[in-house]
Amino acid sequence: MKHLWEITHPYYCWDNEVSHDFVNWQDFVAEISSPPPELKALGMSVGLDPDMNLLFRFDWSEEPNFTGQDIETPGTLRLFYVQQRRGTIAAHVVPVTRADEPEVAKFLQERLNYLMKVWTPLIPEMDHAA
Repeated sequence: MKHLWEITHPYYCWDNEVSHDFVNWQDFVAEISSPPPELKALGMSVGLDPDMNLLFRFDWSEEPNFTGQDIETPGTLRLFYVQQRRGTIAAHVVPVTRADEPEVAKFLQERLNYLMKVWTPLIPEMDHAA
């Protein structure tokens, strides 16, 4: 499996000037932590309502000439959401390091699991009764 910073998407996404910047991954988690009970019931370990902020894409970028020697060299994680009720696209811009990857991957996996529930009727191998 590729590292999150090794993934390149075939097209880009723009945040439409609606973004919220954070100091680092820990700052992001602290701000969205303490999920309400209904999100805990869905298996979410952090807050940020997945319906009102439906994560559809992430981009992890690093400086072009970064050699990977120092796992604490910062990169940038952009998280793109559809705010469904408003019909807007928003983004969180979070400085990250390669050392943050396990926590970032866990967050992304939770959001992917939620997104898959939206598409469950079209996924043959998923249990549609869930």
